[in-house]
Amino acid sequence: MGAVNETLSDMAYNENKVRDGLEQLLPYVDSVVSQYGNATTLLSMQISLGNHIARALDTLSVTRLLIF
Repeated sequence: MGAVNETLSDMAYNENKVRDGLEQLLPYVDSVVSQYGNATTLLSMQISLGNHIARALDTLSVTRLLIF
């Protein structure tokens, strides 16, 4: 019976150690996710803006051809 109690105690200790480690790791993971999320959003905005600029330039080119 003592061996079972010792095993259960060891399991509880290990569970607490793993929980503590994960709690310490969480802020780092959150910061990395935030950085990549921000980078992805900025890249998406840059692509959209580039597409809008390209359309505006195409429209301007067509307008110039029609005028001249």
